[in-house]
Amino acid sequence: MKIKQIVLAWLMISCRESTRLSEIKLSLGINSWLQFKLSLHQRLCVYCKYYENQSLLIDQALARQDAPVIFKLDDASKEKIKNLLVTKGK
Repeated sequence: MKIKQIVLAWLMISCRESTRLSEIKLSLGINSWLQFKLSLHQRLCVYCKYYENQSLLIDQALARQDAPVIFKLDDASKEKIKNLLVTKGK
């Protein structure tokens, strides 16, 4: 039984890590191991799955041509955010 707990603790990620991985997944993509851990967490936590779905909808709305200008980021700001997401994950 102790081995099962160790394996589950190793596989499970926190909600904070789940939302961070969801954002990286939507903007840059993640490898299959992180995708597996994210998927496992989202099967047990509906709130994190809901967060990813909402984030995807927001990204799609902002990508449309009719999105208000105040919500669009310039390319330099997007790159800065992407770099911050990547470096926080290491």
